[in-house]
Amino acid sequence: QLAVRVSRFQLQGEPHALASIQDLRNELEEKEMEAWQELTSVLTHEIMNSVAPISSLASTAERRLDAGGNGAAIAPDEAVDVREAIEAIERRTDSLMNVVDAYRSFTDIPSPEFEVLAVEDVLDNVCRLLRAQSEDQNLSLTTAIDPPDLTLTADPDLIDQVLLNLALNALQAVEEDDRARPPRIAFRAYVDRRSRPVIQVEDNGPGIPEDVQEKIFVPFFTTKEDGSGIGLSLSRQIMRLHGGSLSVRSEEGDGAVFTLRF
Repeated sequence: QLAVRVSRFQLQGEPHALASIQDLRNELEEKEMEAWQELTSVLTHEIMNSVAPISSLASTAERRLDAGGNGAAIAPDEAVDVREAIEAIERRTDSLMNVVDAYRSFTDIPSPEFEVLAVEDVLDNVCRLLRAQSEDQNLSLTTAIDPPDLTLTADPDLIDQVLLNLALNALQAVEEDDRARPPRIAFRAYVDRRSRPVIQVEDNGPGIPEDVQEKIFVPFFTTKEDGSGIGLSLSRQIMRLHGGSLSVRSEEGDGAVFTLRF
């Protein structure tokens, strides 16, 4: 939990190095606390969205039953109301269980089983799956790999999961973009200055607002009506298990680029 920075310079013709060491414990603990507070807030919101309607509907059903009197038959219109209340309770309970399942998937990621993978094969597989999901025949899918025989060491199933999640998010972004331009998703793979494999997923969709970029990796945060809010946080967790990272760069109105560093 220390940050070390070394600066090299010349003094009177002699080479020197100046090293600075910074203790990051307080900053890291503060960030961790902020993350937990954000997670608690989102979880509370999700749970209350289900529990409050369940409580209200249960009370409504109870009142309808009480109105019929002890042992008395329920009037047909009252029976319909009770049935609708029970069905709504069932739907909200299912929604709450989905939240629990999503949380379980986030906390129960299997340990990676590392293999040497050809990046070309990995991206070909993702593009093939993406084509099958897309309803837009004009979708432009491109890949650029430098060097062409680039490899990386990773768990094939987990990395497929990460890349497919990013690709499907990109697909949804370009297909929901109402601007008149051909949808485009580009995959780029290369080696950075530290000889680390990098894969980027870029789209030309509407982009991500700056204030939202800070939150999209928080578990259960979502801007989609039917989203679980687990995909990106799970993807970042998988990359951390690979000793890597997942980041985003985006300007509103100008698409988004997600970068995986291994």
